[in-house]
Amino acid sequence: MFPLIPKATIFKDPDYSLVKLSPQAEWISSIYSTHDKKQLRIQKLNNEEECLTLCEEGYFSDYWWIHTNQHILYLKSSEQYGTELICYSLLENKKTSLCKGAFIKWVEAIPNSAKAIVCLTDKNSKNYKLYIADATTNQFELFYYDAEFSDYIIDTKGDVRFGIRINQDGGEIVDLSHSTVAHQWKSIYQFNQHDMMLMHRFNELKPRLSAKSLYFVSSQSSHCAQLFAYHLQTSQLSVLAQDEKADIIKFIWHPNTHAVIACHSEHSYIKWFGLKSDIEQHLLLLTKFKNNHFHIVSQSMDNQHWIIAHHSDTKPIQYSHYDLATQQLVPLFQENIKHYRSNTETIWLKAKDGLDLHALFTKASTQSSTQSQAPLVALIHGGPHSRDFWGWQPVHQFLSNRGYHVLSLNFRGSIGFGKAHLEAGNGEWGGKILEDIKQSVEYFLALQSVDPAKIAIMGTSFGGYAAMMSLIKYPDFYRCAVDLMGPVDLNALIAQLPPEWKNNHALINKIFNCDVASDEGKKQLQEISPLKHYHKIKKPLLMGHGKRDVIVRYTETVKFIEKLSHQDIPVSGVLFNQEGHQLNNANNRIFWYGCVERFLNKWLKGASEDSALVLNQNIEIIKDDFNILSDTQAEKLSETI
Repeated sequence: MFPLIPKATIFKDPDYSLVKLSPQAEWISSIYSTHDKKQLRIQKLNNEEECLTLCEEGYFSDYWWIHTNQHILYLKSSEQYGTELICYSLLENKKTSLCKGAFIKWVEAIPNSAKAIVCLTDKNSKNYKLYIADATTNQFELFYYDAEFSDYIIDTKGDVRFGIRINQDGGEIVDLSHSTVAHQWKSIYQFNQHDMMLMHRFNELKPRLSAKSLYFVSSQSSHCAQLFAYHLQTSQLSVLAQDEKADIIKFIWHPNTHAVIACHSEHSYIKWFGLKSDIEQHLLLLTKFKNNHFHIVSQSMDNQHWIIAHHSDTKPIQYSHYDLATQQLVPLFQENIKHYRSNTETIWLKAKDGLDLHALFTKASTQSSTQSQAPLVALIHGGPHSRDFWGWQPVHQFLSNRGYHVLSLNFRGSIGFGKAHLEAGNGEWGGKILEDIKQSVEYFLALQSVDPAKIAIMGTSFGGYAAMMSLIKYPDFYRCAVDLMGPVDLNALIAQLPPEWKNNHALINKIFNCDVASDEGKKQLQEISPLKHYHKIKKPLLMGHGKRDVIVRYTETVKFIEKLSHQDIPVSGVLFNQEGHQLNNANNRIFWYGCVERFLNKWLKGASEDSALVLNQNIEIIKDDFNILSDTQAEKLSETI
C-alpha cells in the first residue's frame, strides 16, 4: 500500500504558473506561489539567478506584458472590488489601479506601443466595451462600444475592424470598416451555436486578424470545427486545418503579424497542425523531445522564443524555453515533484444510442493484486459544455491515492468532439447525460473491478447538479454524492445568468430544448431541478458553495440544505465566504477536500489522512449531520503547511 500523500501537497498552488516571455524575450515572468500569497516574478532569459520579485498579491487571475518591455498589466482578486486591473511599472517599481469591479474578457497589447485594448463588461452593462489602457500615462478610457456586439476583432494597430454579433442561429462576423452609415454593416460569415459555444469556452479561439486574413474556427460545413482563413482582398474562404474526429480548439499566431501559424485539436490526445513547413518542423522536434502533449503558452514578438508547457498524467505541468534558432529546449524552474504515481488511461465507450464517449480512468493506487474490487468515484465536469482532458488531474491523484478508482466521462453535451456530440446533450440535463454517466460506471462494474456497493458521484457546477440528480434518478445505484457549487433550481440559474449568456436567448433555449422564459419552459426546468425532488434523496450528500458565486447563488444551496433538514435527510454543508464559482484559494481547497476525504471514508471506507481540518475565518459550516467536521481547528491553515 502506498503512503498517503498530504492534501496540502496535492492541492497547493503550483510553485510556478502563468509563465510568459517579455515581448523582446529579455525576461521570463511567472506567478510564484508561497503559502497564501503569490508573487509576480521575472528572471533573465539566460540567467535564472538574476531574478526579481515585482509585487505580491493574494491572487493573480492573469497578467499581460505591454510592448514597452517595462510595464505589465495584471488582474487580481480584491475583497473590496471583486477584480481589479493594475498597471505595474518596472522602472518606477510602482503600481497604479486602472479599473475596479469589471469582468474582463480579454486584454491585448498593441504591438510597438505603450497601449493595450481591454474588453470588459461592468455591473451596469449587459454588453462588452473596449477600453484603451496607456501604461505610460495610466489613462484608462472608453475606446469603442456598440450594444450590437458580444465581442470585437482588432487589427495589429488596435483599430476595431470586425464585430461578433449574436443571432438566432448562433452568430455572425460583421465588417465594421467599410460602412459610412451607422449599423449598415456587411456580414461576412455566419456561425452556428456550436461555433459560438467553442469560442466562449476556449479563449484561444478568439478570431485573429492579420494584414491579409481573418482567422476563425467553424463547423458550418463539417462535423468538427475547422480552422478557416477569410482572405480580405478576395473575400474568399480557405480551410487551413481540420481533424475528422475533434474540433480545432486552439491556434497559435505570430505575435507581430497575427497570422495563424499552428493549431491543434484534442481527441484522445493533442494533435498539432503546423501551417508553415518551418513551424511544422519545430512541432515535430518538440514531439520527439517529450511527446505531443504540450502547449505553446507564450512567444517573443519575433517568434524566435517559445515557452512550452509539458503535460503529464502523473505530475504537474513542467515548463521549458524553446529557442527556435538553436532548436534547444531548456527546462525552467526546479519544482519539487514527488509522490505522484497513478497513471490515467484514456478509454472510449459506446452509449446506448451508439454515441462515442471519451472517458479518463485512474486506478486506485492502493488496490493490491489480491484485491479484486475497489470503490469508485465518478468525477463529473462542469458546463456541461466543457470537457475533461488527459493530463495532470489533482483530484484524480488524491482519490486514487485514498483507494478509489476514478472515472471522468466526457458525456454527450461535452465540447471539443464535434457538433453532433455537443448537440446530443441539448434537453438532456436530467436525462441521457445522467444515463451516459451511469452506463460508464456499469462498464467497469461488468469488468468486476468495482465494488457495486461503494460507488460515489461527485462534481462541481453542472457536475454537482448531476451528482444530486443522480441520487434522485437512481436512488439505489450510488452510495453517496458530493456537490460543489451545483445549481439546485434551474429557473433561478437562468434568472441570474451572466450578461454574455443572457443575451443569447436562442442558445439557452436550445440547450434546454424549450423556451425558458415561457410558463411551459419554466415547468420543464422545474421538473429537472433537484429542488423539486429533494424529498427523493435518501443517500448521504455533502455540499459546498462560494458566497461570491455570481453564476449559481449560494442561497440556493442553503435553501436546499434547509429543505433536506426538514425531511430529516442527513446532509453536511460548507460555505466559503471569499470564493466565487471555483475554489481559487489553496487553503480553501485543502479544507474542502479534507471534508470530501472524511465523507468518502465514512461511506466508501477509503483511506483518510489522520489530521485535523483547519477552519479559518472565511469558512462557515452550514450543517454537519455526518460529524465529519467535529475536530476542526480555528487557526490559519498557512501556519500548518
